[in-house]
Amino acid sequence: MEPSYILQIHSGSFQNAHTDFRQIKNKVENILTKKKIKAVIFGWHLNQSLNQSILDFFHSKNIACYFWLPVLSEIDLIKESKTITNYTGQKGQNVQVIEDESFSFLCPTDLRNYNHVCDLYQEYISKLDFDGIFLDKIRYPSFANGYEEGFGCFCESCENEYKKYGIDLDYLKDLFMKHDDKLLDGQYDEYGRYIFKDATVDLFYQTRAHIITEFIGNLCDYFHSQDLKVGLDIYAPFFAYHCGQNIYELSKKADFLKPMFYRFTTAPAGMQYEYDAYKQYFKNSSYFDLAPISLTSLEKQCHFLKKAKCDVYPGIEINPIEHICSTNKERFIENKTFFTKYFDSLVCCWNCLLMNKDIKESL
Repeated sequence: MEPSYILQIHSGSFQNAHTDFRQIKNKVENILTKKKIKAVIFGWHLNQSLNQSILDFFHSKNIACYFWLPVLSEIDLIKESKTITNYTGQKGQNVQVIEDESFSFLCPTDLRNYNHVCDLYQEYISKLDFDGIFLDKIRYPSFANGYEEGFGCFCESCENEYKKYGIDLDYLKDLFMKHDDKLLDGQYDEYGRYIFKDATVDLFYQTRAHIITEFIGNLCDYFHSQDLKVGLDIYAPFFAYHCGQNIYELSKKADFLKPMFYRFTTAPAGMQYEYDAYKQYFKNSSYFDLAPISLTSLEKQCHFLKKAKCDVYPGIEINPIEHICSTNKERFIENKTFFTKYFDSLVCCWNCLLMNKDIKESL
């Protein structure tokens, strides 16, 4: 059975447009006549005239439109925001991998950071007739941002939250400093949560996931109150919990999840890239010995996602980018064939404007 597709289009950053309406129309019009397109996700450039033109075009085809909105990153480029503080007391840094994306992460316990998302929506998006909102970067930084940042935020507010749950911060930071194997050792439960054997480490990761779920859950409630559906961008299940994403709990708040099954990407969210960035910091990495992009591992990850309380649309790569994404026709077909055994709809990630002819013809 042929899947339906959700098209993801990157129109630009908050500051700079990367395309125009004519280019978008020319790129996707042929696809719309040949394939079942369930929805389109586009953003996050804020130009209202451009966004209105895109909306009018897709709505004329009876295709639902979601605005693509980064939450815990990128907004600091246009609004004064509180970035994370790592466990050494240093402010978080950005990672320049993809043009116009900072990957500088913000504190999820700071109310200003929450309000910035709502304010940005009211100022730039609320007057446009979107069907939904797609929330991206709803996590802590991963180890792709560096070892110290991989453990998230340790500002005063976050540390108070950890202490409230009884976490021994001195013990925890000592493990961090020693790159202790206790920070790896554990196993997945049936929901895809990684249960660490060390009780303090496990409680720390539980608390991180609770903080992210509360922050994003409140945003889901807010956008639902605006009569919008809500999609969430999550990491592939093998690593989502390590970045603060409790898939099962988040699925209770959203209308759909888009797990980033980026098997061939050497940048943040790339599955092998993230796995290697994590393991490199530990001497005995056998405690986390996986082959995350193998079909065997993907099968297990899909079973985790079947527990979700909302729809799940796997995100697979369709945009070859030199030195960043090495997908091609054969790899796309392999992904399509595999994931349609489990799911009815796929998301074409992460920018359909960069899809080449071979992949486009293989949809």
